[in-house]
Amino acid sequence: MPVSRPFLIIAALALMMGCGLCSLCATDTTVSVDLPAEATSVPTSASPPIPEVPWQEGMAPDFTLPGLDGRMVTLSALHGQVVVLDFWASWCWPCQESLPALQALHDRYADQGVVVLAINEEEDRETVEAFLGGRYTFTVLLDEDGSVGTAYGVWGIPHTVVVDRQGWPHVVWEGPEGAEAEVVRLLSAP
Repeated sequence: MPVSRPFLIIAALALMMGCGLCSLCATDTTVSVDLPAEATSVPTSASPPIPEVPWQEGMAPDFTLPGLDGRMVTLSALHGQVVVLDFWASWCWPCQESLPALQALHDRYADQGVVVLAINEEEDRETVEAFLGGRYTFTVLLDEDGSVGTAYGVWGIPHTVVVDRQGWPHVVWEGPEGAEAEVVRLLSAP
């Protein structure tokens, strides 16, 4: 399947330069890459700024994607719950490292109305199933053509968005670190 998005270019640059494109890689080397203005890096923190993306001024873009379990999941059907969207791929080492944190988040807050959706970017079902091997219980969705990632301004992975009960995006950053603080804040909001 052809990959039409800049993932391959960024992944190739990251590999050639020793990564450094995400906050999950703790290195002493700073790598500077000239990227378009819309592809700005967002630091990991409990309340990072939302980067300029197509949906910044409105609600989180709605989507319907197939899950590994065969069910179709529509974001707007989850209004009333806090939703954690995590964009990832099996070839991404920082993504692999962040999946256990997503599982812990799911385990702690699923019974409080928090839904974790791990959205695999541009890989087929067989690849994702083989990689995960049944180790995780959060919902895994397949964005095989990358259209949902594009709608969310994803240019590097892992990329996490927390959506509130009304469907508004609150936080965007690289990796799931910091998601718990935002989830707790949104759960305690009236």
